[in-house]
Parts: sequence; C-alpha cells; structure tokens
Amino acid sequence: MPGGEKERNLQVDRLPVALIERIEIIRNSTPEMGDEGIGGIINIVLRAAPAKRTSGFTLGLGQQDGNTAGQLSGYQGDRTGALSWLLAGSS
Repeated sequence: MPGGEKERNLQVDRLPVALIERIEIIRNSTPEMGDEGIGGIINIVLRAAPAKRTSGFTLGLGQQDGNTAGQLSGYQGDRTGALSWLLAGSS
C-alpha cells in the first residue's frame, strides 16, 4: 500500500479493471487484521504477473437517453528472465 503501514488509503477508481482478479468481502475481522476492519474488510486481489506472454482487450458500447457511450480496456504482460510485468489501461 502507498505510504507504508499507517497510510492505508488507496484510490480504487485508479485501478484498471483488467488488473483485478477478484474482490473478497471479509465480514468478520480476525486479530491479525487490526482494529481498522471492525466493520469488515474489502480485499482487492490483483492478477499475478503472467508466466508467458498474454494480452487481451474488452470493448463496451451502450446507449442511454439517445447518447452513445463506449469504453475500451486492455492488458498486456510477459516474463523475461526474472522480470515479470503486466500493464493495463482503459479509456
């Protein structure tokens, strides 16, 4: 997390959807989680870096009240020796 252990804020809207593997909702916190999660915790699990070259994209189109809107998102990743990377973006 940015800022170390005390600073636990993250702007979730800046995470591209292509980087998220799953979202877990933990309703009952355990002693290991500290006292910040007394009402529950949302755990966003990111995708692991790929073992081989991978890429993908998603295109979405919609219409509401006569206005057409679109969204394009995609990702690409690879492994080169000990370096693994995964980039994602959307517009």
